Amino acid sequence: VIYTVQDILKMLEQLKDEELKEFKWHLKNSDIGEHLPCIPSSRLEKTDMWDLVDLMLQTYNQQSVEVTKRVFKKIKRNDLVQMLLNKTTEVVKSLNMIKYHCVLISQQRNT
Repeated sequence: VIYTVQDILKMLEQLKDEELKEFKWHLKNSDIGEHLPCIPSSRLEKTDMWDLVDLMLQTYNQQSVEVTKRVFKKIKRNDLVQMLLNKTTEVVKSLNMIKYHCVLISQQRNT
């Protein structure tokens, strides 16, 4: 599933100030897995949400969404993890529907 910068930003906008602070803390102090680097605190200190998303994309590239999910779990915002999972489910359903329509069209052409 492809997530956009706006998707990550939308999730971060759900955080209260203290939660955003904790989110940043995990990015600079935690082992977020898979040999992913921590972001130096000097780069995180005065970042707003837009800059934070840019910084995460620079640091984690395609793994930014996975990192976001992991940190949301650490700060106990499973509702936001669920929102990301719901988006994945919606995309899969859409792809399955497209596949189904392609099969129907193919069957109609063969009859």
